[in-house]
Amino acid sequence: MKLVIEKVKHQVDTSFAVEHNYISHFVSPWHFHPETEIILIVQGSGTLFAGDYMKPFAPGAIALIGPNLPHVWMNDKEYFKPKSKLIAESIVIKFSDIFPGKEFISLPESIRIKKLLEQSSRGIIFLNKTRKILEEKILDLSNQKDFDRIILVMSILNLMSKSNEFIFLSSKGYNNVFNDSDCERIDKVYKFVMDNYTRDISLDEISSIANMSPTAFCRYFKARTLKTFSEFVNEVRIGYACKLLIEKKYSISEVSYRCGYNYLSNFFKQFRVIMKMTPLEYQNKYWN
Repeated sequence: MKLVIEKVKHQVDTSFAVEHNYISHFVSPWHFHPETEIILIVQGSGTLFAGDYMKPFAPGAIALIGPNLPHVWMNDKEYFKPKSKLIAESIVIKFSDIFPGKEFISLPESIRIKKLLEQSSRGIIFLNKTRKILEEKILDLSNQKDFDRIILVMSILNLMSKSNEFIFLSSKGYNNVFNDSDCERIDKVYKFVMDNYTRDISLDEISSIANMSPTAFCRYFKARTLKTFSEFVNEVRIGYACKLLIEKKYSISEVSYRCGYNYLSNFFKQFRVIMKMTPLEYQNKYWN
């Protein structure tokens, strides 16, 4: 099957852009943009990085990403294998402040949507019943034309603004301090970690990837991600552990080994620190 990317670009006669991506793996690097973005993951799994947030994602994930929030949807390693038949599919809606318009957004009736767009600077991911309704609306967008598309997108924003079924992605104190060169450097670091987190990664090794000295890299990474490099690696490993625990293919000790922990006690310690529960409690909570 030949994979293609189908995109509906922002035309002069439209106030927002819709992209339908159907590819072997998501290709966007760690990046940010001035537009606001609504994204539905139709197919694909991996890890979402947004600001100082990092958690696994799965099909059905829906997020609202505000202007200038650095983010990347990074697929699992299985998607990059030569004979992989996995698919990464997403629908993305992008718009600037031209849509819905500053005057419209300032109307009394639009106060909730205005607040939503202000909060989108932290990134928002929607859950439960809200997520399901949003998914149906976003999938229906391709069936709408002209003004009906505007009505549907406004309906999506209205539903988001009324919902309390969401979590913020980045922390309240997060500020984007990245520039273009930073994005390229952090993207290399993230990709290297995602390819190698099942083994020990030395500080010398990762700092050479960033083309910095170990001391400078530690300061740089903490300043831009609000966490130490070792904290970041543990979050990546535990995120992968959560995925394996949900799949129920391996014992907890096997999950620990597959995530890069040589000692089960360290795995339990890090899991409890990050997830606030034991691996077994997490697995039971998910399936119950």
